[in-house]
Amino acid sequence: MSPVRKLVKGGITIFIGGYLSLALGRIIFGLCNPASKLCQKDPSIWFYAAFAGALILIFAGAFRVYTFAAMTRQIVREVWGADQSVTKSTVPSAIAPIKKKKIEARFLMPGFEETFHAHLTAFDYQGARQLLEACSGACDEKLKQACHDASRVGVTISGWEKIVPFLRTCEREGPPITALGIDLSWHNGYVENTEPAIEVNAYSDQSFPFSESSHDALVALLVDPQSDRPWQGGFEDIDGSILVTNGLAQLHTMIEQMKEVYDSAADSICVTECWRRLLFEEQIVLGLQKGLLDRQIPVIIGAHDMAPFIDTPWCPEASRLPPATIG
Repeated sequence: MSPVRKLVKGGITIFIGGYLSLALGRIIFGLCNPASKLCQKDPSIWFYAAFAGALILIFAGAFRVYTFAAMTRQIVREVWGADQSVTKSTVPSAIAPIKKKKIEARFLMPGFEETFHAHLTAFDYQGARQLLEACSGACDEKLKQACHDASRVGVTISGWEKIVPFLRTCEREGPPITALGIDLSWHNGYVENTEPAIEVNAYSDQSFPFSESSHDALVALLVDPQSDRPWQGGFEDIDGSILVTNGLAQLHTMIEQMKEVYDSAADSICVTECWRRLLFEEQIVLGLQKGLLDRQIPVIIGAHDMAPFIDTPWCPEASRLPPATIG
């Protein structure tokens, strides 16, 4: 309702309420007339009637003043803002302070994420670590320490034995599964000191001809940030409870907490998110190299609502990196 309509409605309410109060007061004062039959029977009624009439008139006047003041205040709030006062002296205390995020100087080299992605697609995790170490010097100290702690403690991923039964269930109800997607995911939100989620996606050739695609072809497609991923959203089924990480909770928590301090695009946040991705991805590839996935199909390692938003392919024929060199 607009302020004008509220003003009109309030005015009508005050007028009607005041009129009824005056009418009631006049009726009572009419009873106070000493010449009335009621007063002639009992003279004390005049006193009580006069007292009641005076109270009603006082109440009616107070009601009209209060109603008018409340209505005016509400209209002023709507016009000038609910959190502000019309007096200059109270304006600063009425406005909630804005929490400013720390501004961080840019220190990452141009093409940092592309270089990091190139290391991942080449299974060059040592090179990726050296890149992140070189960039970590200018990072926030808390984030840098969280990265080092996670690297020192190590990350493990469990639940590999559940993937093949999941794929078989998909194939009983649909076409053959020709590729697998494994995404570090935000699907369970953020809870302090809780591991990030992993989503397992089952794909068929109906979304993309994976069975006819080589490793190099997938790499060429995925390293181009402008290229389409035609299989995205076209999975036969998805499960966010099969694979579970252990060792990323502290780093994951620190990243999300520091986003309250820095902008999410700050270099310190970017480098730390890449550390999280590296620790996750090298363990996924280690499991694939060890044959923990009992299916010879391509695997797309990616992310769902969790930066960096890059995809890395792994194909059985491209397993060039010995497991002992990972980590």
